[in-house]
Amino acid sequence: MARRLIQRLPFLAGIALTSVIASTAGAKATTIDFNYTGSIVSFTAPVTGVYDIEAFGAQGGVNAGIGGARSAGLGAEVSGQFNLIAGETLKILVGGQGGNGSGVDGGGGGGGGSFVAIANTPSVGAACPGASSSFSCPDTLLAAAGGGGGAGTLFGGVDGQSGRSGTNANILGGAGDFFGGAGEGGLNGAGGGGGYLDNALAGEPTGGGGGKSFFNGGAGGAGEIFSLFGFTISAGGDGGFGGGGGAGQAGAGGGGGGFTGGGGGDQGSGGGGGGSFVNDALLFSITGELLAGGVESGNGEVILTFQSAAVSEPASLALLGGALLVLGVMLCRRKTS
Repeated sequence: MARRLIQRLPFLAGIALTSVIASTAGAKATTIDFNYTGSIVSFTAPVTGVYDIEAFGAQGGVNAGIGGARSAGLGAEVSGQFNLIAGETLKILVGGQGGNGSGVDGGGGGGGGSFVAIANTPSVGAACPGASSSFSCPDTLLAAAGGGGGAGTLFGGVDGQSGRSGTNANILGGAGDFFGGAGEGGLNGAGGGGGYLDNALAGEPTGGGGGKSFFNGGAGGAGEIFSLFGFTISAGGDGGFGGGGGAGQAGAGGGGGGFTGGGGGDQGSGGGGGGSFVNDALLFSITGELLAGGVESGNGEVILTFQSAAVSEPASLALLGGALLVLGVMLCRRKTS
């Protein structure tokens, strides 16, 4: 009896191994779509494997005024494939569209950036994008898509960028930043967009509020309001969730949030677009990487797709399963002959 069982072991092992391979190969991709909610949400990986992450920044807001509406900047798109371990938790922030200006000549608020990070995995230096070697990030950033700048009364907002740096305001205003920093505010204008690490500056000496960084919760900056005798004459749109800069009441567009923030516009100028980022060091495969500027209208979006097991089985594993099956069959036939 024992000898018969031993003879059948290769046959049984081959069946088991082939079944595992077949079940893995037959696994279907599962997609989850995260839409704008105005808060950071969590996702826990149910299984270990390769996940495709797509993030879209939000569009900036449109200006008000007798001169007509200018174009608001569109959000950027990024994507990449990452290996997640079962039980790991992602922090996901979906950017919100910047608020529209109102009244005489309120500018449009900056669009919020969208972010995806592995929660509670402190990283230092190079693993903490944009930080010095002594700075520790509370989370590991995987991807960030820049938001579009808000429209000014004279010039439109700048699109969210495919590169890491946020742009300056359109024509006149605050400068964008690079490597996780925030955009500057405009002169008597709009607030800059928040970056991954730093909060943005407000318009100076007065103007819209600067957007908060992802690191600090990602709130959009408040739009500036001009009132007279208790009546609102002009109001800039609020910045979108995800670090969008608040717009100025005198026609200045807010900077877009993102990996780095866009600059806030001076009076009449559009806000700069936020920068984008994909963590190349953690990519499972570079073939799935994408960074594109000026893609998304409206609110942002994050799409998460489970693609496959973490490590593809080599061809030799499949051959081993087949060989065991053949060996098992031969031993069984030899026994019965």
